[in-house]
Amino acid sequence: MASSPAFPANLMEEHLSCSICRNLFTDPVTTGCGHSFCKNCLTMSLMHTNDICPLCKTYLNRKPEVNIVLRNVVEQLKNDKEEEKRKKEIEKEKSRKERAKREEEEKKKREEEECDPRRFRGRPGQVQCDICTKMAATKSCLICLASYCDDHLQIHSANQRLKGHKLVAPVEILDQRACLTHGRPLELYSRRQEKCICVLCMEEGEEGVVSTEEEWNRKKRQLQKTVDELTENIKDRKTKMDEINDSWKKCKKQLDVKWYEIDEVFLEAMAKLEAAKNQLLGPVEERRQHLKNTVINLSNALQSEVDTLEKSIKELKEISAFEDHILFLQEYPLSRELLVNDWSAVKLNPSVSFGSMGNVITNLMVEIQEQLDKLTALGGRGRRQGYVGPGNLDRSIQLEPTSPTAA
Repeated sequence: MASSPAFPANLMEEHLSCSICRNLFTDPVTTGCGHSFCKNCLTMSLMHTNDICPLCKTYLNRKPEVNIVLRNVVEQLKNDKEEEKRKKEIEKEKSRKERAKREEEEKKKREEEECDPRRFRGRPGQVQCDICTKMAATKSCLICLASYCDDHLQIHSANQRLKGHKLVAPVEILDQRACLTHGRPLELYSRRQEKCICVLCMEEGEEGVVSTEEEWNRKKRQLQKTVDELTENIKDRKTKMDEINDSWKKCKKQLDVKWYEIDEVFLEAMAKLEAAKNQLLGPVEERRQHLKNTVINLSNALQSEVDTLEKSIKELKEISAFEDHILFLQEYPLSRELLVNDWSAVKLNPSVSFGSMGNVITNLMVEIQEQLDKLTALGGRGRRQGYVGPGNLDRSIQLEPTSPTAA
């Protein structure tokens, strides 16, 4: 049994709801007083109210039966609600899929636009198309003073009047290509004024006015000539660098040999000095250690006697304090016999004899002189063999560059 369109579903649902649980009827029953409830709700209520109607408080003298008609109406309403809910979910899912599809298409379109290398992104060197502003310009027209992408550049190829326009690589600031006075393209070059001019800037009878293309070719040849001259200068300087490096390698080799020869002489001299040092300091160290041991032994012996004497003094003081005459006299003989050494003859000899130190020093001076003679010989041989020193520099190396010449 379908609900009438003239009777709203929410209003019908209000009339088909249990007044106890506030939900749609479940197994609806109708009391003798005409009120309807869920079967379980009424049963639970009657258990606590002594068979009294929950709404009008009328005594119910018989057990209510299930209202078949009302139950069918409620079930139909529930089925309609479920069907409506299912349709809404289907519509919602359909709408979600359509929205996701549109978003995916828009995302794909944006990605394609982002990946399009022709798109203007404001990168260094890119120039925006003056027509669409979305794409990067591929050419700039020096006559129209505008930049165009591939799509909007086609008119210059299709229109016979525009075919003669000068197209160049995209120019960021086209205002520099126009005359600030007349607003016309700078198509001419005045050699007298040394600047680009438009046709209206040209003075009557002025000579030396050529097209910008002709002047461009002439100055380009001049620039190429300058580049060739600079390239030749670079080549000459690299050659000179190679010469200097070769001379440096030769000089370094000579200096390294001389370095090792001198270092060897000094190492030998220092070895002899170290040997002489050990020869001279050895006996001194032995004498010092001997005297140190002697002082330690004497100090220990004296300290031992000092300890013994202090002990004896303590014992004598203890005996002297005795009040018992007999005990004092018995202990006294023991305190008389005190043996001590005589240290008056013991002395430390401060004199030190170094034996043949003079001979060692004399021999050392002779050996050092021999090493100095070797150094002198090395210096003389270095000058004869082209040794590079402060007064014998390789003249093939020009340390100070000559004055630069104009390229």
